[in-house]
Amino acid sequence: MLSKVFNIKLGDIFHVFLDIRNRKNERTKYLDKLSKILLKKMDELDEM
Repeated sequence: MLSKVFNIKLGDIFHVFLDIRNRKNERTKYLDKLSKILLKKMDELDEM
């Protein structure tokens, strides 16, 4: 549904998921980075 709404090709989602699942280290690299950035921003706002 999202691919139709945003008019993008998502590719083979199942195989991408399997690749992520089979990673030895940093299985959720993007989410971990996103979390760190969000926490840093909230800490900066708290210091104001």
